[in-house]
Amino acid sequence: PDYLKHLCDRYDDEVNRVSHYLIHTSRNKLIAILDEHLLKTHAVQLVNNGFDVLMEQDRFIDLKRMYTFWGRINARDLLFKAFHKYIQKESLEIVMDKESDKDMVHNLLIFRERMSIILSKSFEKNALFNDKMKSAFEHSINQRENRPAELIAKYVDTIMRTGRVPAAA
Repeated sequence: PDYLKHLCDRYDDEVNRVSHYLIHTSRNKLIAILDEHLLKTHAVQLVNNGFDVLMEQDRFIDLKRMYTFWGRINARDLLFKAFHKYIQKESLEIVMDKESDKDMVHNLLIFRERMSIILSKSFEKNALFNDKMKSAFEHSINQRENRPAELIAKYVDTIMRTGRVPAAA
């Protein structure tokens, strides 16, 4: 997060300098140099070392910065992969925790809602992120044979019979 804030500050500083001291036509060249040296050279390392932390802490603004910057350098595929990997890892933990079977569906729904909020606030509801989220959940649920399907069916049945969402244990 600190480096992303630093990037924003450096970009703002340089754009202000261009407008005050340099020929306006040099702005695009300067931005290209900033993109190359501040972003492209560090993009993989920043995603590998910081993306999961930002996700765990629900750092919407920092994730949005990352999304915007990585779009500038055509590197959003790094974010797609990291987003998919994070959701797959976290949802798989929920699915594979046999001791919390009674709360599995509820916990998955809460996690899914959290990811949807991040998708909306940080990634502009990007369809590719949405597809990655769906495939990650699908993969995780399919790692345990039959049990998630039984629990989902029981959860829906309870809602249909009682008219309300079952409380988490």
